[in-house]
Amino acid sequence: MAIDSKGFSYFDLAQLDGVFSILERKIFTVESILKLIQIINQKKYSDEEEDEENEDEKEKEKEEEKKNNNNKKKKKMKMKKMKIKMNNNKKKKMMKMKKKKMKLKKKTKMKIKMKKKEEK
Repeated sequence: MAIDSKGFSYFDLAQLDGVFSILERKIFTVESILKLIQIINQKKYSDEEEDEENEDEKEKEKEEEKKNNNNKKKKKMKMKKMKIKMNNNKKKKMMKMKKKKMKLKKKTKMKIKMKKKEEK
């Protein structure tokens, strides 16, 4: 059963065939009334099941999107951390190299001074 823009409910053609065949006979027995109710309920429950399935699918999709987004965020954070570590390591290496150079300069200066003193 569906509802149109004006708020009226209607049945699809397959259901209407069963309803019209009962109405054409104009015999309203308990069985025919039960059959009408059964037709209405089948459509009603099938619509509800479809809605539930659609909602479940949407929820699953949302959960997957959240997982994917979380995974992407985690990967980005890992990459940032790796870059920071690499930069820190580079800085440490550069500082070590500068210290070594400074030590070498001091040593050479000291050697030069020592030579000058010896010459005098």
